[in-house]
Amino acid sequence: MISWLNYIVESSLVLALLLLFYRTVLAKEKCITYNRFYLLGAGITSALLPLIDFPFVSIRSVNPTLNQVYEIPAIVSQITTFSEPRERGFESFLGSIAFIYVAGLVVMLVLFVIKLFRLVQLIRNANYVGKGKYKTILTDGKLPTFSFSNYLFLNQMNKSESELEAIIKHEEAHIKQRHSLDILVAELYKIFFWFNPLSYHLEKSIKLNHEFLADQFAVQSTTQSTYIKTLVKQVYQSTVSPVVHYFGLHSTERRIKMIRQNINLSTLYKPYFSAPLFAMLVFTFSCHFQPEAIAPTPIGETSAPESMKNEMEFLQKTHPERTYYFKFVSSPELEAIKAKDYNQYTIDYLATIDKKADVYGMIYSFDKNRSLLNVFFSTKVYTFAQVTEIPTPWNGYEALLESVDRQANTLVSVTSDKVIWVRFVVNTFGEVVHTNIAGEDYSTMTDQEAKEFGAAIRAITATSNQWRIGKINTTLVNVEMELPVRLYQN
Repeated sequence: MISWLNYIVESSLVLALLLLFYRTVLAKEKCITYNRFYLLGAGITSALLPLIDFPFVSIRSVNPTLNQVYEIPAIVSQITTFSEPRERGFESFLGSIAFIYVAGLVVMLVLFVIKLFRLVQLIRNANYVGKGKYKTILTDGKLPTFSFSNYLFLNQMNKSESELEAIIKHEEAHIKQRHSLDILVAELYKIFFWFNPLSYHLEKSIKLNHEFLADQFAVQSTTQSTYIKTLVKQVYQSTVSPVVHYFGLHSTERRIKMIRQNINLSTLYKPYFSAPLFAMLVFTFSCHFQPEAIAPTPIGETSAPESMKNEMEFLQKTHPERTYYFKFVSSPELEAIKAKDYNQYTIDYLATIDKKADVYGMIYSFDKNRSLLNVFFSTKVYTFAQVTEIPTPWNGYEALLESVDRQANTLVSVTSDKVIWVRFVVNTFGEVVHTNIAGEDYSTMTDQEAKEFGAAIRAITATSNQWRIGKINTTLVNVEMELPVRLYQN
């Protein structure tokens, strides 16, 4: 859901920048042929650019490190009531936004179909005159002069022969240059981005530029002054359909100014300024860094004692792209490792082997394609409230929570219903790492609690790669999450 909202924001921002450049640099210049394709490109670019991803290097970066060590299993108090997911209210709000968007899209689509249907009815019921590459339909004053595709609706009433010739030349330009295709593209863009005022401005700019092009073509067959007089006389008072071109649209004053304007030096060089703009937009919205991989420095062995083999095998099976190691450590050694070397790897499991002897068993891992630059730029873990786009399950929270509950209940039996909240991190690969029981003291634990917590953690860990990655604006980040796991009696 949030990915869709993020796409809309990015697309709107791209269109705003492109239209700002058009208004300030290109709109008043007589590079109208270039402007036609620039405006079409602005709409297409804004729609597609946020969807495109260009990695600089194909190798993935390192699994991000955290600022603390998580220990599993841990302790949680028994909860007899079932809590709703904490994101439910936010998801409901996003659902309302999605409903409003879809409703608006449907309304706009229906209106567009109605416009086309009425236009098709006009064409079917018309009587054609003359022969040629386009079909002329006389309206006898009932309809204004306009064109669509290769159909020219001509209002021949109260017009001199020279005026008719100028009008026909103008509409002929729309037909020959296939301006109707541009209008259809603009209409479709407006349907999908109906909420964005800039989409209407884009359509208006495209239509006005079409008039500039048609005027330029028509004025070649007559004198400039004669054509301008005809243009002023034929300013139209009402419209038939926004998907057609009709002679004497609006903004007559701007059209006259463009007719009189000559091509100068700025007309020739200003279009080239758009190339750096497009390059900047691609770099900003579609590029991300994936630095070259480096080799880790192991500090332990790949084998583990019998008491921890199952956990190590489970981790390796869950994340086959990672290399896991085991090491016996004391408290001082553990602190030294955390302080000195923790930026090289992630600690996935830490268990007490002999508390009196101060011996711990540590399972840690490297990503096989880890990156040095990521150590410096992508190690921070953000909270739910700090990101602009939270991680969301591909199939939605409801389906994911049902799957988690089902799996957890196959791993353990409980004597009463309870909910266990599991804290975890969704990293920049969409993986679930550093699972932990939320908000508990790790000093004591019963065998039954260990089984329950282990089941909850394994069920959450199994959702790895089922998440959309969290973002701050366009940057992928690691996000700490909490979800409930429901355990049912019998």
